[in-house]
Amino acid sequence: MRNEFELDLPDLLLFVKASCHESLHDSLVEVRAMIEKNILPKKLTSFIRTFIQDIQRHLTVEENHLFPFIEKGRTNHSSIQDFVNDHDKMKLSLLSLRNMTNNYQNEFESNVEKSIFYKRLKELDRIILNHIQIEDHILFPMIKEF
Repeated sequence: MRNEFELDLPDLLLFVKASCHESLHDSLVEVRAMIEKNILPKKLTSFIRTFIQDIQRHLTVEENHLFPFIEKGRTNHSSIQDFVNDHDKMKLSLLSLRNMTNNYQNEFESNVEKSIFYKRLKELDRIILNHIQIEDHILFPMIKEF
């Protein structure tokens, strides 16, 4: 997959920040606002709240620690493995979320709000997987070569 990106490390880092992280932040804000409407079962709402907190913590650490470290021309391979481990946990959480929502299938056809919420969750899933794919298979290997 790396061959598809003809970017050097600084440009790839800018792309990840501007594209992946911004869209993920925007999607998290939307989902958080929707869960505050209390339209879902409490167990699902609680799971999503915790999941959002975990993702936001992950993004904050990347943005405030990993990316500035890389921008200074330094790398820490052990911290990269921590981010890969976080990504693996996110994938497991997404699997749980898919199971809890019947793969984001709208069983609430008469409830438009719930239908829209499931669509937002499905979009969040896609954005997270895109984030993981780019970082795990392009950015992190490039950092290790740096």
